[in-house]
Amino acid sequence: MNRAVLMPPGTPFIREVSRRAGFLLILIMTAAARGLACILLMRRMNTVADQERIMQRSLCLTRECMGLMTRIECVIRPVPHDTGQWVVLFAAGMAEEQPSAIKSQGPFNGMPEAQSVLTSILENLSLHGYRCLDDVPIWSLHLQAELRRIGSDGAVCQRSSLF
Repeated sequence: MNRAVLMPPGTPFIREVSRRAGFLLILIMTAAARGLACILLMRRMNTVADQERIMQRSLCLTRECMGLMTRIECVIRPVPHDTGQWVVLFAAGMAEEQPSAIKSQGPFNGMPEAQSVLTSILENLSLHGYRCLDDVPIWSLHLQAELRRIGSDGAVCQRSSLF
């Protein structure tokens, strides 16, 4: 069954980019332009628990592909030294290893705006086979370091890091 996805122009969500040392590397690409949520025509989350996960400030997603487990951790945090600005941070890589990519998206004016972008990303990743886990974040230190880097730069820029 084909699922139609309507997206504003120029807003790719994820792209599988390459194989590196035999592992599939998933990089989170730019989500949506500041608060612009994409309309996805797909089956909605069924349970109340799934809806509550969407509203959390952190998520852990996994997908098994060819025997390998990929993991994506997402968090919403306030921008340091800035009032009212929020950023969405992502870490992606193989489960039980160090993250192979760290990405930031934002800043957003308020937490609801950041949550709407995270919701759009979660819905899109679920189309690609990712499932929410009630798991302890294992890459929180990596994401905290990225948040510190963003705070020290004074301006949020979108970038990928291989480490």
